[in-house]
Amino acid sequence: GTAWVLLSDESRIVCVRLAEPPSDEDSDEADAYNESLMRIEIADAYWIDTFALAGDALLVLYRSTENGQTVCFIDVYDNQTGTLLRKFALAGRPEQDEEQGGIAVQGDALYIVRRNADIVDVYNWREGILSRSFGRGRVRFDRPGGISVRGKTMYVSERHQIQVIRLPDDDSAEPEILQVIPSPDGEELGGLCLNGNLLWCMGPYFGPAGSSVGEDSTYVHLFGPCYEYSKCITKARPRPRARRTPPRGARTRPRTPRPPGFRSRPV
Repeated sequence: GTAWVLLSDESRIVCVRLAEPPSDEDSDEADAYNESLMRIEIADAYWIDTFALAGDALLVLYRSTENGQTVCFIDVYDNQTGTLLRKFALAGRPEQDEEQGGIAVQGDALYIVRRNADIVDVYNWREGILSRSFGRGRVRFDRPGGISVRGKTMYVSERHQIQVIRLPDDDSAEPEILQVIPSPDGEELGGLCLNGNLLWCMGPYFGPAGSSVGEDSTYVHLFGPCYEYSKCITKARPRPRARRTPPRGARTRPRTPRPPGFRSRPV
């Protein structure tokens, strides 16, 4: 297996091989263990925020400067060769995007959290076109951070909670809030990801208030199970008809059993 590692301060993303460390550090296996498979450097970036894999593509969100202003870009690379396939700038005012959140990919849709603007933008990453945004209508966010999407369900972590949102089938329709998961300790939440029925969410960088977690440590919340929307929805059932109660003292006749296939006919 392989792992992609983000080195934000070096404007570099490294792909390394996952393997058991050798017992002898002087052996040839030690060199192979420490060897990186690919290095992607973005010369124009002064800070790389995050990245996501989309099939054979690697999408990188980073910040650069143009005419003295901060501009956020998405670079799309071939994750097999490291070749730059396309590049596009993100919409929004630079002063709002000084602090970016997470990104998530599903099909051609790229979901980007704009933390300072309290918005989730949706792009077609193959064409570099902004298709729609969430956060100005029925669904509102409070400093969103992490995001994950599965099917028609979107999970967004924000200041003190996680919103589970049903995405609309029609671009003109509004999303629907299915569930709100509060922060277990009331602290601000960070990035999140889905793994099967488990939802992992980062806690604050310095640990919860009053805890023994060190200042150079962080911690992770684990929620589960996370049900799909089709399992959460409850359909309204028709009201049962009222049963007629015979008057007191009336004799009731037991129902005669009927053979299989019997159908009543009008007399």
